[in-house]
Amino acid sequence: MAGIEREPAEVRIPRIALDAFAVALSVRTVAMRTWPDGIGWMYPVGTWDEPHLEVALMPGGEEVWLRMSTDRSGVAVWTIGRWWAFCGELPGATPPPACDARPTPVGRAHGRRRRARVAGPTPERVT
Repeated sequence: MAGIEREPAEVRIPRIALDAFAVALSVRTVAMRTWPDGIGWMYPVGTWDEPHLEVALMPGGEEVWLRMSTDRSGVAVWTIGRWWAFCGELPGATPPPACDARPTPVGRAHGRRRRARVAGPTPERVT
């Protein structure tokens, strides 16, 4: 996002926090709080007073930022593709809105969609 400069730092997101957010997202129990900078952060309903994962879709829709409520000074940055791959792993997931779900003829590589795997709680690029 233009105008926001951050020092590189290691951001650790525990797998349990990512799993809890995934469950909340899959059953549509995610709330949102908007910070003074205008960014809306989603979090699992009912977890505000305990450590939890917060997720924000950045303006322009190219990046998703993730952070832990216990340390909001650092964010992990995922591409929107990685976010859709993560969401695609959730129970009852549907393809992303921009995805063309029609079958692709054999030999047309540009129309194939590969399923990405989301890694565990590893440090991410921080901006």
